[in-house]
Amino acid sequence: MPSTTVAPEEPTGPDTPTDPGVPFGGDPVPCDEVLYPNGPSTPAGTLIAAFPATGAVEPTRTTEIVGVGDQVHLTLDAAYVSTPLWDSEEPVTGVHRFELDTLQATGSGRVPGVMLDQFSMSERDGYLRVAVTTGTDWGMPFVDVAPVEGPTVADEPASVDAASTVGTGRNEVVVLDTDGALDVVGRTERFGKPGESIRGVRFVGDTAYAVTFLETDPFYVIDVADPTAPTVVGEVELPGFSSYLHPIDDDRVVGFGPDGSGSVAAKLFDVSDPAAPRVADELALGSDSPVAWDHHAFVARDDGFAVPTLDYSEAYPEECGPAEQDAARQEEERLWQEVQGLEDAGRSQEAAAVYEQIDEMYGEGSCLHPEYRTEAGVAVVAVEGYRLVEVEHPTTSGLDSLQRAIAAGDGWALLGSGEIVVLDGSGAVAHRITVR
Repeated sequence: MPSTTVAPEEPTGPDTPTDPGVPFGGDPVPCDEVLYPNGPSTPAGTLIAAFPATGAVEPTRTTEIVGVGDQVHLTLDAAYVSTPLWDSEEPVTGVHRFELDTLQATGSGRVPGVMLDQFSMSERDGYLRVAVTTGTDWGMPFVDVAPVEGPTVADEPASVDAASTVGTGRNEVVVLDTDGALDVVGRTERFGKPGESIRGVRFVGDTAYAVTFLETDPFYVIDVADPTAPTVVGEVELPGFSSYLHPIDDDRVVGFGPDGSGSVAAKLFDVSDPAAPRVADELALGSDSPVAWDHHAFVARDDGFAVPTLDYSEAYPEECGPAEQDAARQEEERLWQEVQGLEDAGRSQEAAAVYEQIDEMYGEGSCLHPEYRTEAGVAVVAVEGYRLVEVEHPTTSGLDSLQRAIAAGDGWALLGSGEIVVLDGSGAVAHRITVR
């Protein structure tokens, strides 16, 4: 890693002595302060800035790199930023390490494939573990960065072939050395069935858990204790897939995602025996839950967890039983035949009147038009040994979208799009707040 130029500890700019010199006002970063890869990249720049947790919201340290920043992983000492690379027929991802105190670049490398999310990276004991899916569709254009005088990110990125790999799947865990250049020191064999991609991943200590999916949900346990020889040690297969994995402790992991039957479920995995993981319990949460795609929706509790839920249903009016619904469909068919006959006879005004009758049949509350309902709520779940026990599940109507459930006293605040509904301890609506 060659030396790099970073913003001074007390940066100055053209406007005021305390101007941090960051291009938030539209001014470009000086070219000699921009890091760039020695190879093709996207025609974009990624700005990395550090802000104080208190006081004025002004950046204290900055750096910029050519390329599109993708995933970010932070430790107490470093920030890792991934960037897609466009110099290969197969997808390749660059990984760049920055000292957290100074944002000075300390090393760069590359891994095959693409990452799913921020949980795809994990640093431990001087090594960065990265979960990737290879062989995805590729075809984005690239721009060759002309060499100019100034700092670069890496002389030669580490080869993705630095360690051998076998297997017929598309997914693997790659381990990089973080001392200097991010060289590949170990890789698992490829795992997953053909066409399956990683849908959920989590590193916990010396173990990684990964979920791949195409039609079924293989859940993999991967031993990453030896950075030079990470190994898939166990798996279990089940319908649906878990897109968010959350460790309860060393022996239990809970996953959230579609269950294969149209609902979102929580699945409790028993990983006490890494070679033989199993689904210990499963709990249907509802038609949907934001926790399946946004881990911030997960609320940790001393005895378990809570997650926001949405249930979608449809119902006909009480007077519309099966016989009434069948009669309404027959009447609808008769009216359409009548319309066709009137139009064929050129009697358009009479046909228009029949059209109005058909429209009335489709009005809300009719036997041809069910009422669609949405119930928003929060599922409070206790983890008792290897069982998932629903403690409470208060719900309310009138909230069509839901992003968060936040504990509010002995009740819950449900945060939707443009509205907050507060439920008291009994589950009754205490407040409705419109957010503009």
